[in-house]
Amino acid sequence: MVPLVSHRAPIRNRRVRGRRARIVARGVRRSSSRLPRTLACAAMGRARSSALVVLVVLVAGGCGGDMRPEELARSVEALASAAAEGALLADGAAEDRTKTTFVRAHARELGEVVEHEAEKLADASATGAVATAKARAVDLAGRVDEALGQLQTAPGDAAGARTAGRALDRLADEATALAERL
Repeated sequence: MVPLVSHRAPIRNRRVRGRRARIVARGVRRSSSRLPRTLACAAMGRARSSALVVLVVLVAGGCGGDMRPEELARSVEALASAAAEGALLADGAAEDRTKTTFVRAHARELGEVVEHEAEKLADASATGAVATAKARAVDLAGRVDEALGQLQTAPGDAAGARTAGRALDRLADEATALAERL
């Protein structure tokens, strides 16, 4: 038997009968057979927090470290793909087969992809031969972004589009060769 208690004033000499007798104290229900609910919730909250910390540490432990050659190769392949697509876009712009608004918008999208890859590469740590290849990849990304920027800035300039297209073709070949060496 458990006394019934209100959050306003205790009521004495009243008993609640039954298997699952509960008290109401300060607006929180409690079970007579278990810890008070607030304590149980607090303990569970601490357990969840601890589990979350352990999970974050385990996940973060798997991340980081030096960049592996296959990771660098994937990033370089993304650069090669963007450069090759940019070369096709430049060819269409030079031959006046593509609308200038499309050239501008698509060059911007490709530039964002290249910029994202360059940021990932610049933030990654690497040692030895991978560090050298990573530095070349970051430089390559900068040159691809510059050529795509030419297309984005002046999509109606046929001579500029031809120049950018040739540069993007060379850069795509260079990126492909770099990825194959990794």
